[in-house]
Amino acid sequence: MVKVYVGSDEHERVAFKDDLVNTLRRAFDMTLTCSVNSLTLSRNQVNVPISTMSNALHSLGARVCRVSLFGMK
Repeated sequence: MVKVYVGSDEHERVAFKDDLVNTLRRAFDMTLTCSVNSLTLSRNQVNVPISTMSNALHSLGARVCRVSLFGMK
């Protein structure tokens, strides 16, 4: 799960999400289907390496990235 806190309204979140999905598609050759929900990145379940996500976020101007990992017991 990756939570990105950007923008103060839904329009700003959607614009950033669209930029992020396009960056992941173009620069990292990922197959993503953008979600209509402003808080969800993709409709399909795609494994995105942490390094790929952090590089994409950094290229869009994000300077802090916090990653939470959850495992199964």
